[in-house]
Amino acid sequence: MKTDIIPDVAVRRLTPQGDLLVLLRAEDHVLRRFGQAEFFSLPAGSELDYRLRDDADEYVAILRGAAALELLDTRLESPAYQMGMKIEESAPFAVLVPWGVAVRFHVAKPIDVVRFSTHSSGEGAERSRWTEDELRSRGGNR
Repeated sequence: MKTDIIPDVAVRRLTPQGDLLVLLRAEDHVLRRFGQAEFFSLPAGSELDYRLRDDADEYVAILRGAAALELLDTRLESPAYQMGMKIEESAPFAVLVPWGVAVRFHVAKPIDVVRFSTHSSGEGAERSRWTEDELRSRGGNR
């Protein structure tokens, strides 16, 4: 799996330690600040359209199941502007999704997800669902 296409995206395998699964450690330095944590489940075969947070980094941890995450960089100043990457993994794994990078889910096996973000949902510009064509035609952000 090639993980260096979009700058600032980080993928980390999560290793259970007995009954404990550590999702985020102080030394990970993935979030500049903390805003919100969410937990949700998705059934096999489901898909979520792109979610883009213009002002928020997100740390997405897949705790159970298997999914493909597609990322699309909409940051004008990024060397990967309008480039995408696909991450296909089985749980447990986590991905840092920087602000301005859209993410969508394709679920192979039912998944449980924890998502941390630097801002709560009501802060900054957020739109829950985007198509790839809409993202590519919006001219980037910032």
